[in-house]
Amino acid sequence: MLDENFGHWVSEHGSGDATSGLTEAQIAFASQHLPESFVAFLKLHGYAHFSKLRWQVVDLGAFRHLGALIFKNDPELSNSRTHIVGHSAFGDLLCWSEEYWMTSVSLLTYEIGNRKLAKPIISAPPIPAKYKRKPVDANRISLGYCPMTRSR
Repeated sequence: MLDENFGHWVSEHGSGDATSGLTEAQIAFASQHLPESFVAFLKLHGYAHFSKLRWQVVDLGAFRHLGALIFKNDPELSNSRTHIVGHSAFGDLLCWSEEYWMTSVSLLTYEIGNRKLAKPIISAPPIPAKYKRKPVDANRISLGYCPMTRSR
């Protein structure tokens, strides 16, 4: 079943234009390396292209060679455990690290961003105690693969 966060995102932005579905081998590989919620999204929507958002979901193996170049000498983000799952039309890669979760790479500025490795300097004010926060886990974080529109 599709995670409620992905379901909401798809209802807001559409399911994209599926360029191809996944083979059983691709689903098995994704199930071993990605959060369940994102695997469910891949099963339903395949390698979708979201033209309005300028974002493409890609086969984990398609950019393996690029990941090897980017993460070659990185002690934390190894190519064997960090997978490129999508890219934008402007040179931004979205990756999933099995240890550090969501990672972004800008090919234009060659910047790598990861909230678990480098905490943001500016933090949001504390959430009031009466607000019931859901625990943060890999499935909730993986929603960040779905880009938001700029009109928000």
